Amino acid sequence: MYIARVYEKITDNRAIYKEKLQKIPTPEFIVLYNGSKPFPNEETLHLSDAYIATDELHKSLVSLDLTVRIININPGFNDELLQKSKTLNDYTAFVENVRREKQSGSTLRDAVKSAIKWGLSQDILGTFLTEHGAEVSSMLYTEFNIDIAKEVWQEEAREDALEEFQAVIADKDAEIADKEAEIAEKEAEIAKLAALVTQLQSET
Repeated sequence: MYIARVYEKITDNRAIYKEKLQKIPTPEFIVLYNGSKPFPNEETLHLSDAYIATDELHKSLVSLDLTVRIININPGFNDELLQKSKTLNDYTAFVENVRREKQSGSTLRDAVKSAIKWGLSQDILGTFLTEHGAEVSSMLYTEFNIDIAKEVWQEEAREDALEEFQAVIADKDAEIADKEAEIAEKEAEIAKLAALVTQLQSET
């Protein structure tokens, strides 16, 4: 939906009625990673990795996919890229300042407030922070809310554990079914032998 809206803005709205092939700018999807967990310099992800069908046949039939480049913008990663963009470099420094304040014992709210003051004093995202300080605070409260993150991680862990448990139960049920089939087969053989013994006894 997002890319469709972008193309609507940058192309002639009359183009959709033309019969000839209309050339459009080549899209590139990039996610800037500044999380605290270890992450490589750069990684490529595909939307199709999240599709439910994973067998080779279904993979070969996938007609819709999206390739996304994930670029690590934490300090010490992709420094050349950060040096080319003051805004991006400032954002990285700002987020790192929030983290330092948090590590020193400040609450999230105080850490964000302190980082905003620091950014304004150091001309780090100065104009943006002056105009959108409240929005930045709201965004960072969400981004750094570790309690919510922990809840999500716990939910995922429970879901993974449940899936694993269900898989184990399914395997055990299959084993029991196999054993029951074997027992039924043995009982049928015993019944046949018993019938045969009875028949032989009656003949003698």
